[in-house]
Amino acid sequence: MTVTHSHVVPEGSLPVSAMEDLSLAYLNMIASACGLTVGDWTQDYDGRDTTLSSSVDFYPDMYGPKVDVQLKCTGQSSVQRDDSIAWPLKSHVYDMLSRRNRSTPALLCVLVVPEEVGHWLITDRLDLLTLQVMLELMEEASRWQPELITSTR
Repeated sequence: MTVTHSHVVPEGSLPVSAMEDLSLAYLNMIASACGLTVGDWTQDYDGRDTTLSSSVDFYPDMYGPKVDVQLKCTGQSSVQRDDSIAWPLKSHVYDMLSRRNRSTPALLCVLVVPEEVGHWLITDRLDLLTLQVMLELMEEASRWQPELITSTR
């Protein structure tokens, strides 16, 4: 199958933040379709680029669950596996995202785009973050209970 460019980007004109901007725009599109709010953070100290929140009451568990999201975007198709994505993380980022005593659960989202910028807007893969998956994610987040860690000092 031949894929034509949706547009041509002049050499050197792509902003450094283009992939980050694209991943946030994609998440905003999916979240909007699910009725979720996408929070905005100015710093990324805790492995959190944004926070998804819901205004749904998941009685009896929780009203308004939230999920912190670390966004990544790549044109490297080598990260794709049959049913997952293999993404290298620095150990301190992995530790921050996987801490059981986080007050809010965390999710790593990796958007894999074609290597050529002109193909970024052509996709047949909207199946990773579907409405059903997002709603299940928020329901799971409503049951999140951080583990209390007892200090041994």
